[in-house]
Amino acid sequence: MKWRGVHDDISRGPVPTVAYMKKQIRTLAAFKVNLFALYMEHVYDFKSQPLVAPKEAALTSDQIKELVQYAEKYYVTILPEQQAFGHLHHALKYEIYSDLAETPHGHVLTPTKEKSYDFIKSLYSELVPLFPGPFLHIGGDETFELGRGQTKPLADQIGLGRVYLEHLRKVYDLLQPYHKQLMFWGDIAVKYPQLLSTLPKDMIVVPWDYDAKPSYNAILKPYKEAGLPIMVAPA
Repeated sequence: MKWRGVHDDISRGPVPTVAYMKKQIRTLAAFKVNLFALYMEHVYDFKSQPLVAPKEAALTSDQIKELVQYAEKYYVTILPEQQAFGHLHHALKYEIYSDLAETPHGHVLTPTKEKSYDFIKSLYSELVPLFPGPFLHIGGDETFELGRGQTKPLADQIGLGRVYLEHLRKVYDLLQPYHKQLMFWGDIAVKYPQLLSTLPKDMIVVPWDYDAKPSYNAILKPYKEAGLPIMVAPA
């Protein structure tokens, strides 16, 4: 396989030190793993959004550059996974972001406000240039609050699936200047197989499931039929 990756959630629990992540890179390289995915919700020290990250643990741009350069020596590409839809409670809990939250102080960014896309743009404008690899993971999983707050009238009008997929398309368009191939988690979009053809054909879907099953065709086949590339994510 061309890409053999490991995904590490560094946003919940202790944020790993640079020294520890260097050890991870060496270990992964020994097992011929060439993609190290850092899942991030709120642990990068954004200058434009200083409330988001805990200062005592946030990764800085200098630390990211150091890690990227270190990984290159071991033929490992670091993949940034910065959420752009759900799992954003650590930002949306603050009053200053109230207008952007689907539900008050919730976890999901509302797609009904242009300010939501200004917020996303500001995050990625700082983060993406630090990672020279070909991919960017925009998250998109577990958006359970979508359609229950600010987006309810729109969801009632055009359907929840269209609202969800149109947001992915908007983020895709927003990120075109960076020339990255975008990934997104496949757990929500798979519920709307009839709409998957509306997504750009170069977006990589990452189907996943927590549980062991006799077959995973149900979460793989719809994306294959829609002509979307797949990166499998065993749990």
